Amino acid sequence: MTPTLRFELSSEYGAAALALSRSQLAFLEQLEREPALLHRESFAGMFEPDMIVEDAVHPSPIRSAIQPWPTFVRRDFVQRNAEGAWAIERSLEGCLRRHLQTEPEVVRALFGGTRDRELDLLGGGLSARMLRADAVETTTGMKIVELNVCGALGGWYTLLLANRARDIPCLGALFAGLPSARAQSPMEGLFRSVRKVLGDSGRALGFALSSDDLPEEAYAFYEAAISGMWMTLLGTDPPRVIVSPTAELVWNGGTLAHEGVTIGALVDASLPLPDTDAVFAAAAAQVAMYNGPLSALLMDKRCLAWLSSHQDELDESERLRVESLLPWTRSLRAGTSASFRGERASVEELLEHARPDLVLKPGFGYGGKGIVIGREASPAAWEAASREALAEGSWVLQEHVQSVLRPFQWGEDGCVPCKTVWGFFACDGEPWGSFIRLKPDDSDGIVNRSSGGQVGVVFEVDES
Repeated sequence: MTPTLRFELSSEYGAAALALSRSQLAFLEQLEREPALLHRESFAGMFEPDMIVEDAVHPSPIRSAIQPWPTFVRRDFVQRNAEGAWAIERSLEGCLRRHLQTEPEVVRALFGGTRDRELDLLGGGLSARMLRADAVETTTGMKIVELNVCGALGGWYTLLLANRARDIPCLGALFAGLPSARAQSPMEGLFRSVRKVLGDSGRALGFALSSDDLPEEAYAFYEAAISGMWMTLLGTDPPRVIVSPTAELVWNGGTLAHEGVTIGALVDASLPLPDTDAVFAAAAAQVAMYNGPLSALLMDKRCLAWLSSHQDELDESERLRVESLLPWTRSLRAGTSASFRGERASVEELLEHARPDLVLKPGFGYGGKGIVIGREASPAAWEAASREALAEGSWVLQEHVQSVLRPFQWGEDGCVPCKTVWGFFACDGEPWGSFIRLKPDDSDGIVNRSSGGQVGVVFEVDES
């Protein structure tokens, strides 16, 4: 799609902006008055190199994936969606736990015996948790297409970009009129939770890596960076921070430790976290983890499929929430059947006849790997993916949801209508910010950075 070199505020764009906030509408009105805002170079300060963003989060530079236009939303918009995501996670966990008590063999069979160890932990629940819900904004509201219940959550670094956005000269007048505008950080939510857990115990905060392939000097760098971020966000001295491979953690005498230092809270710094005995023992003893071994279970999309297919047994408020927020999702197993849009059919028939309305997803995965969108795939590609999914038995089918289109700057000059995916963060039940991913409407593939999309900053504003 060729970017438009002059922005025109249509009634559709105006209504969609007002649904977010009056401030968002004011920004679009500014775009219409000031064509210079359509040039990427007007936001050059957003794209300066940053070691934390480029090295600690991604191995390759992400400057080309930064969306320069900010998005302004009412504070209650983020709160409502984050709280909805949290409630979905609680319903998911509760539903699994109930069925694990009444029909354990059925629940274990759902995961093909690959999650038995995690399921054994489920009865005790999580001593601490954080999550990010990935949601598509549709004409009927947000639809949560994935639930990431782990500590290694992408998108937190948009706070660093938010600080830069405020210093862009062409946005100065806009921010001057929005003194309440704030981009929340999920890291602040994590740190506040950890501070409650650790208290004055003197125990350390650990960040566990799945491998030991980092250069030796990187561990000290990341420990210092995390400590500095704690001081910036909370204004207090941090606990001792330890970044280490998971394999170096030990469980000894009822404590989790690294080289003799007791760890009181542990964060997944990468996925998947290795299934070490020390980590499982600590999780069973309710050492605070964000989110430890249960991440591998609760991030599995077959959990969402389980909740979607068992919503009729929930109480009315839970059922209405699931019905409103979750698109139809089912585990894909050969020889089974499901009701889709009022008609019951075998999964093989659904794959053959409902391709434009379905998306194929691996049960466990991240970064969009393996996802096949039916309406974008060729018949041959869809058939091949369907065969693979049925043979593996660990995939899910999800109803395709269509994104509301919003205008964003694209290329060196101009703007295009984009489809979006929102990320809503929550920690221990509290909402902690959001960010937005986007790509042109006429592009194929999922909406994320690895498929050519961009990441944008979301500012929350107070509007009575």
